[in-house]
Amino acid sequence: MIRLRQLLTEDKNIKSFSTSTTDKYEYKKENDIWYTKLKTSDSWLDMKKQLSKTNYDTAIKILSKYDTTGAVKKDVVKPKEKPNMLDIEKSDDSKSKSDDSKSKSDKSKSKSNDSKSKSAETSSTAAILMGGLDYRPGDYKIDQQKSLLQSSLSGKSVIAHRYTDLTGVLASIKNNPAATVVLFSAGCSYASTVAKAMADKTKLYIVEPYAKSNNTSNAVQMAVNAGVPSSNVLTGSTSARGLNVVPGATKTPDVAGGGMASHWNALKFVGKLI
Repeated sequence: MIRLRQLLTEDKNIKSFSTSTTDKYEYKKENDIWYTKLKTSDSWLDMKKQLSKTNYDTAIKILSKYDTTGAVKKDVVKPKEKPNMLDIEKSDDSKSKSDDSKSKSDKSKSKSNDSKSKSAETSSTAAILMGGLDYRPGDYKIDQQKSLLQSSLSGKSVIAHRYTDLTGVLASIKNNPAATVVLFSAGCSYASTVAKAMADKTKLYIVEPYAKSNNTSNAVQMAVNAGVPSSNVLTGSTSARGLNVVPGATKTPDVAGGGMASHWNALKFVGKLI
């Protein structure tokens, strides 16, 4: 059933009528606008606004043969058919369901195309990125972080995940076992878990982890103990950018613009090492 939302106040000066004694609805015409309501209701509804164009035209074709007193116009024959608003509403509901079905079908096709795209990407993915924080003012969104890494990979394919999406990262590793994995900033907190999921741990790069966090520091150290080369840990000039998190780490370059500029630039730098 259609959800009829717009309620109209009944004008007592306008006479209403039904097309038959069994019709549950009353109708009236005011200022060339047709209204209807259940006989048990006090609220008039604008038919044009509530029905689809096809059903509205069908109803008005029948109702126009009546004047506002309910009498049949003399120049026409009273039709045997009467507008049944329940049928019209059901028809509109069916149309809505049909549209919903079409929408679901389109979404299904879209998912199928996405699946094909991911399948094609599997064989050519160069890197999987788990990014850093992306919600604060000045932070780069995950797509921007991906672009920074990709800029040093000659445009090769990169799958990017936000720093919260461990499940997605692990799935991408499983589907792309030959790809290099880059954990950046906040993403480095999962270094130990990600290292365990990789057969070739030399393909894991841990870029500027937040070493002020004991959890992150421990995760990086455990990853190195599990076989990730310490030279694959890239650190900046402060502990917030990984300084001294493990011995033998690779230093990232400082660039103009200060600490944060150098931090984001580390994504370009690691791309040159892959």
